[in-house]
Amino acid sequence: MLSFLRRHFCLLYVLPGLACAAPAVAQAPPVAGPVVLDVVTFQVRTDGENHKMVVTTGPGLMRVDEPDDHFSIIYNPQTDHYTGLEHSNYTYWEFSWPEVRAAVQASKRYESYLQKATLDGFDNSASDSATNAEATSPAPAPEDSGYVWNQTQERKKIAGIDCIRWTGQTASGGNVEVWCSTGALPKVQAAMERLRTINEPVALVPVRILVPDFVFPVYDALV
Repeated sequence: MLSFLRRHFCLLYVLPGLACAAPAVAQAPPVAGPVVLDVVTFQVRTDGENHKMVVTTGPGLMRVDEPDDHFSIIYNPQTDHYTGLEHSNYTYWEFSWPEVRAAVQASKRYESYLQKATLDGFDNSASDSATNAEATSPAPAPEDSGYVWNQTQERKKIAGIDCIRWTGQTASGGNVEVWCSTGALPKVQAAMERLRTINEPVALVPVRILVPDFVFPVYDALV
């Protein structure tokens, strides 16, 4: 899978004393119409660290900026192509999700073949092979956040939206607090679904963590 991940380092060279003739002024292209962008910001704090996610969606393109973690991801939904921008060292990486997915599926098929060869002579070898083949299908969404939720009386405005603080606690003592709106927020819901779509490929390629693990179960429990 790592063979499909390409890292690049970009340098811009400036040659002193090199004179260039000014290019001819070309006729300006016609001004295009305005482009509507949806911008939604999520703020997550875990283990004492902030993880701010700014999701920007436009025609045919999606971008996620994580300023606290110093990187961005640009996603092209037409080609399923990912480009990661590393802010701290001016590098970028990229991968094609169809290529990574094919490699993962091929690995699963090879694993199934090895298990079938190992179990050769047993009656259940065929059923084991079928079970492993089914493992290539997407994993089901989490059904339970694992938290017991309580609504508090604390209220505040976030981005002009009235919010109420909810707290959740697990049997092992883990806790989380979430500020929730009582009304529907279609843009927030759409941005979360887009994050969910691109999170699996980014998680399979071990470069960056896009969304902390607990975010989706918590969101599903409180949506």
